[in-house]
Amino acid sequence: MVDTIALEEDYTDSHLDADISNLTNPANQLLDLDGPKINPNTLLTDVLRRDGFNYENIFEEGTLVFSARKGGRSLTSKEFDVIANSTVQNLVDCMHDASGIQTGSGDATNPIPGSANNIQGETGTLSTGGSVQNGSIRCVSNNGVDNALDFNLTAFQLTTSSGDITIPNLGFGVLQSAV
Repeated sequence: MVDTIALEEDYTDSHLDADISNLTNPANQLLDLDGPKINPNTLLTDVLRRDGFNYENIFEEGTLVFSARKGGRSLTSKEFDVIANSTVQNLVDCMHDASGIQTGSGDATNPIPGSANNIQGETGTLSTGGSVQNGSIRCVSNNGVDNALDFNLTAFQLTTSSGDITIPNLGFGVLQSAV
């Protein structure tokens, strides 16, 4: 809880540090320094990344080139124009298409199988494709090591409308290895 004080009034915080840092207290859980989580409708130009107490916009308008690897081989890069109304879902769709992930085959006798879920704290089968889960982008490839996706730190390269070239830092992490 944040107290309100009048202009030029002195204030001494009387709360113990142990009380303030106790995250089991719901009042101490209200402030999320990471800000709102992304969802499929979040504008790309509104996506922020926190580094300590500094925030940076990850995307700005321009041309984004996405380069990935699948099963140890380089895939053809895909360009995506980031414009004012581009959303996270547009980016996920681009990544899905560029990665060659096969989803529902439409053939009931030969369906595309899901993946066994080995992610800690989760259960159930993972459906193939790109999605936004709990504020994170998730890409689930098809089964087999030949379909293992790899997005390294330079998988994205953005050429801004002013001609600057940047590498958006998305901080991808390995959640599940291909089997």
